[in-house]
Amino acid sequence: MTDMLSPANANPGTDAIVLTGGSAWGMDVGVGAMHWLEDHKDVDIPIVPGAVIYDIGRGGDDTARPTADWGYRVMDAAEDGPVRQGTVGAGTGALTGNGTLKGGVGTASVVLDDGTVVGALVVVNALGSTVNPKDCTLYGAELGLGQEFAGLRKLSPAECRPLEGTSPARNTTIAVVATSASMENAAATRMAAAAQDGLARAINPAHTLHDGDTVFAVATGTGRRLATNDPDDVPALARIGAAAADTLSRAVAHAMLAATSARQYESYESYCDTYPSACANLQRHRAGRGGA
Repeated sequence: MTDMLSPANANPGTDAIVLTGGSAWGMDVGVGAMHWLEDHKDVDIPIVPGAVIYDIGRGGDDTARPTADWGYRVMDAAEDGPVRQGTVGAGTGALTGNGTLKGGVGTASVVLDDGTVVGALVVVNALGSTVNPKDCTLYGAELGLGQEFAGLRKLSPAECRPLEGTSPARNTTIAVVATSASMENAAATRMAAAAQDGLARAINPAHTLHDGDTVFAVATGTGRRLATNDPDDVPALARIGAAAADTLSRAVAHAMLAATSARQYESYESYCDTYPSACANLQRHRAGRGGA
């Protein structure tokens, strides 16, 4: 169904986008979402593209797979408000750095000077590492806005120990970037391409032969209409693309910070449990803001 999203094809828009785990088996979740839309939104043929991460067997039996019923129930339970991050949903079995650290779900957003909103939701399950080996900081946190990552602390050289992965190559980082601007399909496609650079800034190496990195772009259409064939719109489109890349990088960092260790399953450690002094002030900072 992703071929339908190409600017070269007729595209009526999407009714939902599914990010899930379960490798190819996870695509059943999208079928469940389609049935929900048929039942509740009177859509004859729902357009529900999706992507999955390769996480079969992480924390369970190889035959434990998502089903269409999961997708139906998730649509039924969907609501507005903050998105849960870390080791939840599609991020439950996510790993990074060749299995060295837990990955997970992360989100971030920004409001541009003209009021345009750009947001990102990512499931980080990368072969590459999100951690800079020189100082053990998170690549994505370097792009933080204001006090976003104010509680993070750089480690001393003695604390910064290298991580060696042993996990089989089962990877893919998947994401959705969205903007409040109104865009035709070509402009949204360009935003998705720009956002891929955000993965490369937050994960090293990115886009390897063992990764199936996929980014969907969505324009909600509530703001100014922008088109790639209008020279006056090009600067605004460039700003949105750059913001999508930076926002996706920040979302990767949030996924890593929110992830929790899964020691019952092959001792998958989170970033904050691996480098506790880096996150000690961050946890207090978050607690002081009501867990935000």
